Amino acid sequence: MNQQNSWRYKSIRIYQFIVALTVIAIAVYQLNSIKIPDDLFLYSLIGLISLTQMFKVIINEHLGFTWNMTFYLGFSLVYPLKTVLVSGAFMALYTYIINLKNNNKSEKIDEMFNQSIFTLSSTFAVWYARTLFTAQGSNNLFNYNYVLLCLITYTIVNMLFILICYIIMQGLVGLKIGIKSILQKSTLGVLAVGGLTAYLLALTIHASGLRGVIIFTILILIVSRVYQEYFKLTNHFKRLSITDELTGLHNHRYIHNWLDKRVADNLPFNVLLVDIDNFRRYNDAHGHLHGDLALSHLGKLFHTTAREGELIARVSGEEFLIIIPDVSVEEATQRAQVYCDAVQHYNFPSTEQYPVTKLTVSIGVARYPDTGEKKHEVLSAADDALYKIKVATHSRVAVFSSIAEDIIRELQGLDVSEKLIDEMQQLMQLMHSRDRYTYRHTERNVKYAAALARKLNLDKDLQKTIRVGAFLHDIGKLKIPVEVIAKSDPLSKEEWDLMRDHPNLGYQLALGLSEVADCLPIIRYHHERYDGTGYPEGKLGAELPLSVRIMTLVDSFDAMTTSRPYRKKRTMEEAFDELDACRGTQFDPDLVEPFKEVVREIGILQSEEPKESAII
Repeated sequence: MNQQNSWRYKSIRIYQFIVALTVIAIAVYQLNSIKIPDDLFLYSLIGLISLTQMFKVIINEHLGFTWNMTFYLGFSLVYPLKTVLVSGAFMALYTYIINLKNNNKSEKIDEMFNQSIFTLSSTFAVWYARTLFTAQGSNNLFNYNYVLLCLITYTIVNMLFILICYIIMQGLVGLKIGIKSILQKSTLGVLAVGGLTAYLLALTIHASGLRGVIIFTILILIVSRVYQEYFKLTNHFKRLSITDELTGLHNHRYIHNWLDKRVADNLPFNVLLVDIDNFRRYNDAHGHLHGDLALSHLGKLFHTTAREGELIARVSGEEFLIIIPDVSVEEATQRAQVYCDAVQHYNFPSTEQYPVTKLTVSIGVARYPDTGEKKHEVLSAADDALYKIKVATHSRVAVFSSIAEDIIRELQGLDVSEKLIDEMQQLMQLMHSRDRYTYRHTERNVKYAAALARKLNLDKDLQKTIRVGAFLHDIGKLKIPVEVIAKSDPLSKEEWDLMRDHPNLGYQLALGLSEVADCLPIIRYHHERYDGTGYPEGKLGAELPLSVRIMTLVDSFDAMTTSRPYRKKRTMEEAFDELDACRGTQFDPDLVEPFKEVVREIGILQSEEPKESAII
């Protein structure tokens, strides 16, 4: 606790003590005037409040209600105010001593303060109304203006005491929060029910005296008990509706409702999309029962790792969402690493016997509203960040970066104009929105081609041509219908002819761009073969620029090592065997060995089949 918060906390406690001491001082002053039957009313009120104190009615998870207000105000409307004051002072001291014995430092002052403000609000409200209506006791119980004034005055005085706490704690901001809290329907409902019940109690006292009070008390205790059970049952079913049964975390419905409200209020938050690495392998090795047990352990681990204010939900079989509001993306990334490390160092069931199945998680991070103004845009950004690392490695954290940032990072150090970057960004954004596989394929080709260009020690101008060309080589697919691009069944002859035409379509599209003249051969000829049997023109390798021959090699290698619905991916060695087999026919023989060295250095940039996410 910092010094400012410590000072404010102490100030609130001092304020609460002053209110309680005020009630006690007034009560002590009134003690000499207490006579029979005043002492009977006094003892009755103390006993009734002590009894009903044990039957707290829970309104919601933030608000509860006791019958103290009802008895203080009800007795004040009928009996001398001095009996209520003395009773309130006694109960304030009593609750303080009880909580002191229980070593409950915070509740002892809070309860004493509550008893005090109930007492002061009730007695002041009735005293004020009586001075205006110049009558005493129960004579005014059927004057509804008098009763209404009592209830309104009680509410205003009670809320003023509470608002002062908010102001001490948070200044003017606290005043705004306090007023908003008071104006909530549940708070106003509690005051209305308490006030009306107090009036009914006063009428009962007027008609039947203390005997009627006993019957009245029995009835409200029964109501309290029934409502407590009802609330427990309702709360139980509510928890079931928003809780994942296996992990004990929030479920898909709860977290999405929370996100909708947060977005509607335009309040910032960070999304951490968590995916368990190799969970299918774990289930295959140990069985699904052990898999469920591991998920249960993971839920408990996340719960103990979470800080106050962090929300965690299981949104699909092996996918989780962690929401961290009101912090920077840098801090959220650090928290993501904490979760990642916690899982990595946790001994899940059976992993001691089979270390190869040790569970880890990968986490994608995105922030609202930085990465999008709508919920699905932020979730897609987190999914995108996760996808980048899932296809390359495991047990890592990645922060979403925009396509523009990806392009700038890949072209860093090269002489590329902002205009060209803007043009490339628009094309890549469109490609990403239509076919994420093609976009990721493009990203990997850029990395492979750039690494090979560095390995060959090419000059910067040629490196620029190769990198920009790698980004743009498949833009012709933007002219092909999505249903053809994404088709999992074999293509028809017409569809295959259309796909084979994407180099020409891309070439025509690129003619309208600036500064890409050197890249046009890459776009048009990256499906040509070294022996002249490729398409679209069947050019021989010697006729093709080096940049094209590099693109042909890396493009084919990535296709070989990537899973598609119609083709299983190959391992590194299987892909190398294919490169060797096609050396001099499909690929430039002088490039195969340098490229194999590059791949051994940086690794295959995709190691598992991407899966659909269930977060949206």
